Amino acid sequence: MSYEKRKQLLLSVLYVLLIALFTGLGLWFRGHPLFTGQGLRTKTESPEPVSTYEPYVVTANSAAAASNTVVTSAEPAVAMPRFYTTARAAVFTFSGLGSEEELQGVLEALHSTGSHATFFVTAEELESRPEQIEEICRAGHSFGVAVAPTESSDESQVLEQIRAEAEILRSRYGAYYEIFVRQAYTSGSTTLLRAAAAGGFRVLSELKEAVPERVSRLTDADEVHAAVFQENDGMLQRGEIVHFQLGLFQHSDTLLGELVEKVVREKSCYPIVSADEMAEMTEYLYDYPLAEQQILPAVRDQIHPGRLEGMTEDEIYEVIRKGYIGINWVVSTQFLPGFTDWQAERLDKKGVIENDENYVFLTFDDWGTDGTVDKLLEVLSRHGATATFFVRTEYVPYNPNLLRAIAEEGHTIGSHTHKHLQLSNQINDVSFAEITEEQRQVLEEDVVICYDTMQHIIGDLTDAEGKPSLSLLFRQPTLAVGKKGLTTVFDCGFTHAIAGFYTSSDYNASSAEYLATELKVHVRSGAIIVMHFSDTAKYTAEALDMFLTECENTGRDFKFVGLNKVLS
Repeated sequence: MSYEKRKQLLLSVLYVLLIALFTGLGLWFRGHPLFTGQGLRTKTESPEPVSTYEPYVVTANSAAAASNTVVTSAEPAVAMPRFYTTARAAVFTFSGLGSEEELQGVLEALHSTGSHATFFVTAEELESRPEQIEEICRAGHSFGVAVAPTESSDESQVLEQIRAEAEILRSRYGAYYEIFVRQAYTSGSTTLLRAAAAGGFRVLSELKEAVPERVSRLTDADEVHAAVFQENDGMLQRGEIVHFQLGLFQHSDTLLGELVEKVVREKSCYPIVSADEMAEMTEYLYDYPLAEQQILPAVRDQIHPGRLEGMTEDEIYEVIRKGYIGINWVVSTQFLPGFTDWQAERLDKKGVIENDENYVFLTFDDWGTDGTVDKLLEVLSRHGATATFFVRTEYVPYNPNLLRAIAEEGHTIGSHTHKHLQLSNQINDVSFAEITEEQRQVLEEDVVICYDTMQHIIGDLTDAEGKPSLSLLFRQPTLAVGKKGLTTVFDCGFTHAIAGFYTSSDYNASSAEYLATELKVHVRSGAIIVMHFSDTAKYTAEALDMFLTECENTGRDFKFVGLNKVLS
């Protein structure tokens, strides 16, 4: 081979080597933290998060939560549609990254409403769309792991996948907060739930899916909002998780951002936070349902049949007479079926608890949603008033956080049955009949369910005086009573069945001014005032605020307290 040919071959080899070298260096520089704006990825015992997400400061606890310690579990994790908390906040989560325009619209909507959110990303998205991941991080939001197990995946493979992605989130994006897991695209599979439990990861789902498949062809935010959020849904609940899917709307890249802003402004009376931010509000979290050992002994299983067993008819009547607080229209056997004239005459008809302290007893019946109840709680708190809430529990399991929040504000909680069952049957406007034996048995089961529902939500709480928040007080639906119904209530262990001095019919009030005037006329020392905290009582909070303000301004020195204050 001639010298010139050898020289040309050598130069060709050298050229190929140089190309390979510079290509490798280019790839290395492109992925190096110094050139991605993330800083060095050196992990220390107290790592400084790269994320600009303000609420998080790395502590020993948060570092431990981010560790890879295996927590073995025979049971799969339970996907959480909400946090069990009384914190005044709701959670937004997102899946998918959508188009660049759609993502920008979502980030702008969150920024304009002062909201934080958690974005669940897949391993593929982490690798293929780092620019979008960094945008989310810079905007102050947090991340979760989205996993889509295949049919052939076992628990160890899924857990390895979760851990690998979590480590990327920590090392690249400073995710030293609790990293939650979510099933990508569908609901959580058993494999994913078991893998998450084994690794100590919690799995989230949602209470409200804001972008279901059925709205994917719509192009107007108002239409989507109306289709997803029904009018009777009320406002978002404390701890509720609302989930949004990017990339689902087929005809608009701006629609999701518009929807996000609309939901925040029209459906939430709470700030929107990320899942990990909610998890760090530990002072508001509680276990649901409460374990038996968490329930106070004075509360646990206090309502059950058989308390009057062995008593004579006269003794049973005396229990009823001492525990029944009536109202002025329940005055004769027409309204008190089953009692004799003599017995009916001796039952209370005043609805007043006489006292020397100028106590007035505000009471509220039924059940409501966050928007209505929070207004009422804020009014009571502003005026230093406590009250008694008689709870109809049929819908309480759909929003246990609200019941817990009421009790934590220091109010007395009583029973109003589970399904609003009456204690007598109304024949006409002036005549009532005893319930049947079948109805009595249903009532007996119902009041036990009502109390049991509440003891597993608030059974560990006490008021400012150390008394259990959950009382043994009972409010009869519609205030109608009969001997058989009252006997059933007291036989189950309730100490009092309470009507009142004045029933406001606030669900029919024409205005707040009218209702406030009615309260002014009827309130006196010792009076038990019957109102409602259902959504139909739309003027109650405003009217109560007006009335309490006037009391303060005119020197009507009433003390508004819960019935727990004077009844045991």
